[in-house]
Amino acid sequence: EREDLRPLYEQLYASVVGELPVHYVLLDCPPEVGLARARGRKGEVSRIDMEDVSIHERVRTAYLKEVQRYPHVVVDAAQEKAVVCDEVSVYIAQLLQH
Repeated sequence: EREDLRPLYEQLYASVVGELPVHYVLLDCPPEVGLARARGRKGEVSRIDMEDVSIHERVRTAYLKEVQRYPHVVVDAAQEKAVVCDEVSVYIAQLLQH
């Protein structure tokens, strides 16, 4: 990880997207689960979906580390879609109450 690039990253993000989000919702699942879903959906499999699972694991680890810097919730996205949606909805509802 290149911490020396953090200020540049944040400046670029703010100029392209706007303000950084106040809260993050990270939908997390093991790479094997995500890849099985990707390969099982209709349509083409993307180039990224064809990458070795070790690359997906590194990306997952990086996201899990990065999100620690901000208010967040990590939702187990390996669960059924309805359960994931419910967990996200509960988190957002709690945020809106404050």
